[in-house]
Amino acid sequence: MLEKISIVMVEPQHPGNIGSVARAMKTMDLKNLVLVAPRRYPDPQALWRSANATDILEEAVVLETLEEALSEIQFVVGTSARVRQLSPKILEPRSLGPKLAALNPGSSTAILFGREDSGLTNEELQKCHVQLQIPASEEYGVLNLAMAVQIVAYELFVFFKTNADEARENKSLPSNSASEERFWDRPRASQDKIEALIAQIERSLYTSGYLSENNPGLVLQRIRRMLMRNSLDHTEVQILHGFIKKLTNSNDASGK
Repeated sequence: MLEKISIVMVEPQHPGNIGSVARAMKTMDLKNLVLVAPRRYPDPQALWRSANATDILEEAVVLETLEEALSEIQFVVGTSARVRQLSPKILEPRSLGPKLAALNPGSSTAILFGREDSGLTNEELQKCHVQLQIPASEEYGVLNLAMAVQIVAYELFVFFKTNADEARENKSLPSNSASEERFWDRPRASQDKIEALIAQIERSLYTSGYLSENNPGLVLQRIRRMLMRNSLDHTEVQILHGFIKKLTNSNDASGK
C-alpha cells in the first residue's frame, strides 16, 4: 500500500525542507515525492538536507499546478491544523492507515502538505476527501514541514507493517480495515473526473438560473464537499454527467 501513496509538497519555499522531507519519507519506506511549483529546486541545500535519500529527490516529480498532481489520484488527503468553514472530514494521523486500507485495492493516494508560512488554501483543501490534523500542544502546536511529514509517514509505516506481519502469520486484518469499498465493483473516480463533474454542475446551475453569478453563496463549496465525501466511482460519475447533460438539453429545448 505504501507504494500507492504520494507525498505532495505544494509550493515549498525552502529547498532544505524538500531534502528533509525526502529523508523523512525514506526512513518510512515512502518513495513518491511530488513538488508543485517549488520556489527553488533543484538546489544543493535539498541534496545536503536529504542525507542518503538522494534517490527520492532524483525520482521526484516536479509540476506547475496542483491539478496536474492530482489528475490521476483517487483519494486526496489535506494536512492542516486549522478548521475551515467547510472543512472535509477531519482525521488524526493514526486513523489514516485504516482509512487507506479500506480503499479499493489499487487506489492511489496523495497527501498534501502546504506552504511553510501559510499551509494549504481553502480552495486546495476543498479538493481533499479528508483533512488530517496532527495533535499538538495548545500552547505551542507549531510543527515544521519535515516534522509533520515524519509523523504522518511513521503512522502509515507502523500500520501497514503490522498488517503485513499479521498476514504472514495468517492472522486476520484489524476489523476497521475491512470495508465495502475494498469489494466495490468499480474503482474510485480519479480527481480529474471529479473536477470535470463539478465544473459541469457549476455551469448547469448558472445556466438554469439556480445560482446567481453575483451572489452564489456557499452552494458550490457544499456540493463539492458532498461529492468528495461520498467517494464516487467511475461509473457513478458517468451517470451523473449523463443525466445533468440530459436535463440541461431538455431545459434548453423547452425554453426554460
